[in-house]
Order: sequence, then C-alpha cells, then structure tokens
Amino acid sequence: MCNNIVGTEDNVKSLRMINTVRDNLSRNEIETPITSGSFGEGLDMRGSDVDLVKVISFIEVCENINVPFNPDKTYFTMETGEAQPGYTLLRLIHSKNLKMFELCNEIGGEYYFSNLKIKQLFLHKFSSIIHGPCVSDNDGFMDNAYTIHNRSWITQAEEWKTRSKKDRMAGIRC
Repeated sequence: MCNNIVGTEDNVKSLRMINTVRDNLSRNEIETPITSGSFGEGLDMRGSDVDLVKVISFIEVCENINVPFNPDKTYFTMETGEAQPGYTLLRLIHSKNLKMFELCNEIGGEYYFSNLKIKQLFLHKFSSIIHGPCVSDNDGFMDNAYTIHNRSWITQAEEWKTRSKKDRMAGIRC
C-alpha cells in the first residue's frame, strides 16, 4: 500500500539523493539550504509542501564565548536564564556588520537576535507570509525556515551524544 502513496524504496532513495545534491550545489557564502520535511525524506506526496531549512552561513552561535573567532563572522551567545524551557535568548557578542544591529532588539544595553526581524528580512514578492517559524510563499507550496549554526552540542543536549539508540527511539511508534 505504501508504494501506491509515496513510491517505491528506490524512488524514495533517488529523491533523497537528488535533494542532497541540489542542496550541496545551492550552498553559498550566505546560506546553506537543507531540504527537510516529507519531501526531504524522499516522500513526494500530493498536496504536501516543500520545507527548506536555510542555515545562515555568516552567523554562528557559541555557548562558550572562549572559542577562536573568525573576525568576518557574526557571533551570538546563548542566554537561557530568562527564557522559557526549551528556548534561549541569543545575545550579540561580535559583528563588524552594522546591519546586524537592525536584526536585533536592544534590551538593557545589549543586543538580542530577533526571530521576527530575520523573517521580515526575507519577505519578498513571492514569499510574503510569515507562517510560524517560516517564511512561506503565497501559494502555500514552500516554507523557508532560517536558522543559525552552532558548532557544538549545547549543554542541554549533551546527554543525546551518549544515549543508546534504544533510548532515543523510546516513545517513537511507526
């Protein structure tokens, strides 16, 4: 039955490979795209949208600010104390790009990354809808989620590095 809905195993593998190749060829100095969602998993289902994660390449997040910096990048550090569980505030700690300050909210003399402002930056004629964490096209065909890279595991996620596959899969039912 599954073959009739989403295709054969070979079709799924081929679509995943095509997505990976396209993502790699589309990478540039500004962003790295990652096709995700059902289409990224190789499932070409009628009526389903295309989800793209776009990692902003010139910005990095670091939990520990005692790391070697690339002076051409912008760096934020994580502050979890005032944030709701599962969330963090991103405080600007280095940027030569003055436009970066426009993507932040000033709070108590510090600059914090604004998820609303980054989404507004990427709004344009063909993608003019903010849909949750994404910027979506007018036809509901594509969602773009803009993200920032963190080179290391955050403290809250450290346990996931050593958890067994059995523990990670607990609670997931197919």
